Amino acid sequence: MVQLARDEKVLLIPLLSGKNFLVIANLSEDDYVGKEYEKNPHYQALIKHFGNDKVIPVSAKIESELAQMPDEESREMMESLGITEKGLNNIITKAYINLGLITFFTCGPKEAHAWSIKKNTKVPQAAGEIHSDLERGFICAEVYNCQDLFAAGSEQQLKLLGKLRTEGKDYIVQDGDLLNIKFNV
Repeated sequence: MVQLARDEKVLLIPLLSGKNFLVIANLSEDDYVGKEYEKNPHYQALIKHFGNDKVIPVSAKIESELAQMPDEESREMMESLGITEKGLNNIITKAYINLGLITFFTCGPKEAHAWSIKKNTKVPQAAGEIHSDLERGFICAEVYNCQDLFAAGSEQQLKLLGKLRTEGKDYIVQDGDLLNIKFNV
């Protein structure tokens, strides 16, 4: 608190309090397996103070072991411990949610690329994340969702199913969209 003239006091809020944050609760192996941490009083205190959406349970020891194993072995270990998802994946997912981010994709003959943008971003601004010329000269975008592509198996099949569409400047990019930007500069 800061003392002002005559007993007036002002409570200052540190700049960090306005920032988004997550709390990573590093748990023992015994607490992490089978979600025993839900009974842990320290974990419960974190949930009570910060909320369930801000606290992410992780066992750094288990994560370290999983990171050093081949994929097949790590899947087997996770299955035997009753772990459905790696802690790092949970951290990434909650960070995206907390920051209000989504992912869209671009794909060319040589590479595919993932781009992070804020939710409710219109397609010209999403194109601008790739290159400013794409936003400036935006005409339209061919759009389909990656889940539709996985289900259909190919872009040609998507066209046959009517899942590939052309969107204009007012289209709001959705999580998992694959964009082919048409532009003229």
